[in-house]
Amino acid sequence: MRRHITLFKKREAFEFKYYLAILIFLFASILLNKNLFAQSPYIANGLSYFQSTQSPEGYWGDASEVSYNSFVDTCYIAETFKYLNETGISYPSAMQWINATAVSNNDYLFTKMIVLAQAGFDVSTIRDYLLSIKNDDSGWGVTEGFESDVKRTALALQALKSANYPDLSIMNYGLAYLAGAQNADGGWGGCKAADMGCSDTSNVYMTALVSITLQQFPQTTSIATAINKATSHLIAHQNADGG
Repeated sequence: MRRHITLFKKREAFEFKYYLAILIFLFASILLNKNLFAQSPYIANGLSYFQSTQSPEGYWGDASEVSYNSFVDTCYIAETFKYLNETGISYPSAMQWINATAVSNNDYLFTKMIVLAQAGFDVSTIRDYLLSIKNDDSGWGVTEGFESDVKRTALALQALKSANYPDLSIMNYGLAYLAGAQNADGGWGGCKAADMGCSDTSNVYMTALVSITLQQFPQTTSIATAINKATSHLIAHQNADGG
């Protein structure tokens, strides 16, 4: 029993460290100029940590979770490396692993498309599938045939943007879906029945995800208003310790 508890604590500590680093990078990308922030020792220490904990195969995380948590973690870390122009040994190794790994739902597939497109890979097959499963309300669900939700729609729009998809009408309808799903408090929830235990109540993660998505597109009055409300919501929910 003690051994199991120790292993659990080690794994929990490992996950906390790189989730914390990922959230720092995402928040920095919203609030700070990357060229100024890239010189921060916090960034350098985070990158060193990632480089030292990457598996020989190119992924991050537990080997037993390769097909789900480890895949998403590796995508986010690779995206962080790309954002910070750190494309040395760790980055191409991660990209090769991501490209070769099969995924099982739209969360992973859309995230895979974003990261591969940013790296210059051909994502036409994923793009065509993504477009074929768009729902009539211009949103996307957890997989084909499922009700649209905020999270998958945001990821789908990021994926299309990363691939330089030219049809603005599809993008605009998707953006309208997101803007229409914003809560009165300025945040987003967006989990549907397919996501057990979730609700449409605003939360920091979903609000940050949608805000990052909206900021990638031309700032119409409605989009700019939605972003401003989201920013106010995030600031209002910052804890006293800064997190």
